Amino acid sequence: ERSPANVVLETIVPQLNGRLARNGPQVYPSYIGYVLENLSALRLPQSAEMAVVSFIRNADNRLAGSFAPESMQALLHMMYVGACEYYGPVKTDEMLAAAVSDAELLPQALLFPPRMLL
Repeated sequence: ERSPANVVLETIVPQLNGRLARNGPQVYPSYIGYVLENLSALRLPQSAEMAVVSFIRNADNRLAGSFAPESMQALLHMMYVGACEYYGPVKTDEMLAAAVSDAELLPQALLFPPRMLL
């Protein structure tokens, strides 16, 4: 069974990436490239890194395996930095806030508040 933290992250990331793709389709591939190129900085085991790559490339996919909240937070932070680089901090903050608001509606958010990943 998936942890509440996984469910929350599995909601935030596709929501954020979907918004980014719609708000700047011309830079979205560069943003995804940034995220994928910087995954090694998270120092995840190879199997976990491969799971994250699959998850990022397939926005409707579930994140295979369980990750520590600290790893999820580091991933989301790295995605945030990349989005700021390509979309600017104002747009990124707006889109991340909307994605977090979506995740706050989940029943799992009572067990793992989405803002814990920020």
